[in-house]
Amino acid sequence: MKTTRNRLLKKSLDLHRYLTWIGAIGLALFIASALTHPLMIWTGPMPATFTPPDMTLSAETVPAVRQTLARHNIREAAIVKLVPGETTPLLQVSTTLTGPKRYFEPSSGDEIIGQDEAQAIWLARYYSGLKDTAITGIGLQSEFDNGYPWVNRLLPVYKIDFDTPDGKSIYVHTETGAMASYSNNYKSVLQSIFQLFHTWSWLDNLEILRLAALIVMLLSIFGLLTGGIGLLLLMKKRRIAQKSRRFHRYLAYGISLPLFASLISGSYHLVASSFEDSSRSGIHLQTPLLLDQPFFTAGKNWEEAYRGVKFNAMSLVHGPDDGLYYRLGIAQDIKQGGGHGIHGGAHAHHGNGQNERFDGMPSERSSIYISVNSQTEKALNDHDQVLFYARTLLNKPADTQARATLITRFGPEYDFRNKRLPVWQVIFNDQPEDILLIDPVSGILVERMATSSLIERYSFSWLHKWDFMVPFTGRMGRDGLVMLFLGSLFILLCMGIYLKLKSTFKRTG
Repeated sequence: MKTTRNRLLKKSLDLHRYLTWIGAIGLALFIASALTHPLMIWTGPMPATFTPPDMTLSAETVPAVRQTLARHNIREAAIVKLVPGETTPLLQVSTTLTGPKRYFEPSSGDEIIGQDEAQAIWLARYYSGLKDTAITGIGLQSEFDNGYPWVNRLLPVYKIDFDTPDGKSIYVHTETGAMASYSNNYKSVLQSIFQLFHTWSWLDNLEILRLAALIVMLLSIFGLLTGGIGLLLLMKKRRIAQKSRRFHRYLAYGISLPLFASLISGSYHLVASSFEDSSRSGIHLQTPLLLDQPFFTAGKNWEEAYRGVKFNAMSLVHGPDDGLYYRLGIAQDIKQGGGHGIHGGAHAHHGNGQNERFDGMPSERSSIYISVNSQTEKALNDHDQVLFYARTLLNKPADTQARATLITRFGPEYDFRNKRLPVWQVIFNDQPEDILLIDPVSGILVERMATSSLIERYSFSWLHKWDFMVPFTGRMGRDGLVMLFLGSLFILLCMGIYLKLKSTFKRTG
């Protein structure tokens, strides 16, 4: 037993010594790049607001949608919805998901030429608070790049550059009215460091090389850590006379476990994301809206039943009987009742602040569906509607059993980078490994993932980003602890290099 212990102790010592330099380089890159992430969040430019512009609609506004589409002979579209405008709600028509949108003034039915760019500028000023600052550049971006990486999810977006000393730029998504990203020169430098040394995304076009390089770096750190843990566990407990060596050991006791968890979860995330099935991710449109003649049939005056009710969203969607429906969102501050036939569950009102950016809060409490053809309310709700979308998407019969769950907050399974709330999670009983996340407002499949990927997501969220601590410490407290850990790790690294150099000089001297 003693011989085995001594043999393992010697192997641990050799491993720790042999990997000192390559492991130290990898660890230094890990520390420096990891520090940039909380720094980007808390010291980068802060928007004036985190929540989209509010919009209030009356039932009397809705018939103008039908009249406007008929006037301009619009027979097919990807998305049709009312969105907030600078002075009044606007009818937004997305012919495709990748190009500029068309806008119409509902009361007059007139098209507003060039409004998509103007809408982007208004949203940029709304989020940034830069009401009068000159704009130096604007462009529609339909692909991800180093300045706007794929983790932001939303496309296409407008990038608006402001004439400020720190070079502020903002990315906005006009379809949802969301701020996709906000940056300046300082944050861009931090992001570049993170991409250069943490994700190595500059090798995205050479994925095998990127994966190999990162694996070598992670293995070197893991080997250095394994040797160190072996020394901590196998070396006899005794008081070490040399203060620097004693301090190095005590610090290692506190840091080894979180470093080990971070390495394992980061490696798992690296491999999983590298071999992720791209066909399962990304935003996919349901059946395009076919705005044919039956759509323009006039019907009953359904608006009377909703006079005085405040709506905050309106979109055209397909229904289970292949008909078209107005989906109307009920604002959170409206009490259910009063004979309005409101369907759906309660939602939380959105707040304002940094926490809402990461936690997310939907703005509507419930929704109703009005048949465009018959101009009457239907006993349809978001739950039924998303099941219809999911069955259509996967070509499943109408009687296929499934579970639909409302998602009203961001979390490990559906994080804040997706920007859309609320969404519904759908899982079919005959295909439980397949998870669909659907936006009920536009009928879009926001994300599709396998249940097996949930393990990786929770691993990365809890062990790599320490999100399990947020309920107890808040996000700023969590990030403070992360930075304390990284600072301690840096001290441990410096102490290790000092002891290595001292040992080397002693042997050669």
